[in-house]
Formats: sequence, C-alpha cells, structure tokens
Amino acid sequence: MILILVLLLALVAHLSLAKKISFKPPKQNEEERHSVLTPTNLRCDGCIAVSYQIERALFTAVNHHKRMDETLLYETLERGCEYRHFENYGIKSIADVNRLSGDGLAASEIAGMLHGGGKWPKRLADKCNEVIGEVGEEQVYQLYQAAASATLGYADFATSLCVRGDPKDCPTKQVLEKLIAKPRERESEPATTKKTKKKKKKKKKKKKKKKKRKKKKKKRKKKQKQVHEL
Repeated sequence: MILILVLLLALVAHLSLAKKISFKPPKQNEEERHSVLTPTNLRCDGCIAVSYQIERALFTAVNHHKRMDETLLYETLERGCEYRHFENYGIKSIADVNRLSGDGLAASEIAGMLHGGGKWPKRLADKCNEVIGEVGEEQVYQLYQAAASATLGYADFATSLCVRGDPKDCPTKQVLEKLIAKPRERESEPATTKKTKKKKKKKKKKKKKKKKRKKKKKKRKKKQKQVHEL
C-alpha cells in the first residue's frame, strides 16, 4: 500500500513538472518578433543578461591585471558588450510565459525549447552599451568592486545596474531575484585565470621556503658566533 502511494505521488510530481516544461516553440508577440530594442516585457531579463556579461568581463580583467587603469576599464567594458557574448540567448516559454534564457538567467536552468539568435544578440549588445552609458564606466567598476569586496555576489551587482532609473529595467530586487540564475561555483572562470591562481600559490610557497631558509641561516650564524666566543 505504501509503495503504491509513493508511486502515485511520484506520478503526480512528474505530471506537474511536465506542465511547467514546454517543448513547443514560444509564441511571440509583435514586439518580441519585430522590435529592434529589448521588448518591454523582457527588459528585466535583458538587463540581468547584460550585468552578467559585464561582471564576467571585469572579473577576468581584474584577475589578469594588477591595476585597472582607465584605458583597460574602457576596453574591458567594450569587450564585455560584444555581440558574440549574446549569441546563445533567446526566448523560452516557461509556464506559458515568455522568458529570456541564457547565461546568468534562471530560465537557462529549466528545460524547454529555446528560440534564440535572430535579433537577440544585437538587442542585448545595444542594451549593454546603453546601461554602461547611463551608469558610467567608472561607476560600473565601483559597483563591481563594492559587490566583490563585500562578497555580495552577482545578484547585488545586477541589482545595482537593473533596479535604477525611471523606468527601472527591473521594478524591484524581488522580481530580479526570481529571474536571476542561482548562485553557483564560477564555471565561466577562464583556464588562464586558473593558471594565474596556481602561479600565485607557487610563488607564496617559494616565499615561505625562502623565509624558512633565512631563519635557519641566522640560527646557524648565531650558534657559530657563540662557539667562537667560547
């Protein structure tokens, strides 16, 4: 009897999940199909995608360079907004509501048919440059530093970029948090960054060994002096 109940509960859970997951192409409205700009109903999704790519670009630059000067900052943000970073974004129907899916977005973690490419890479690249233009390059970097130093994470950086202005891209932080991807270990960390970290660890170990050797030498010299004095 218990086994039957467990099987029934599993079946109900499976059916409820199947309702949420859609493998049909998402139905798009006129704005979603034809607008040159990010559609109004997906502005929050778009801003989250943009903030993810900006944060990723700054993270990589900071880990590769000792100092972030003005030229490097401008080049980094320009690269972060390049068309190629947004080629895998598109619309996905989730519980009969169209959501933008791609890196940094919760919709990317839900199975479903993606309608990507088309106008989306340009829309998001333009949105990226728009956000940076409105906030300012130096201010974007300061917001990134504040989030990184306080270990607030990507969600707080996204909030500072998207829950601002009039009209706001995301009306509230609560709305943003529903659309943003769950925090996880940084899969996007480049191999070069990992190598840099390994090199730093090796340097630290070498420094420690040198210090130990110096201490031993000093001790030996002291002992030698004491022997000579005797």
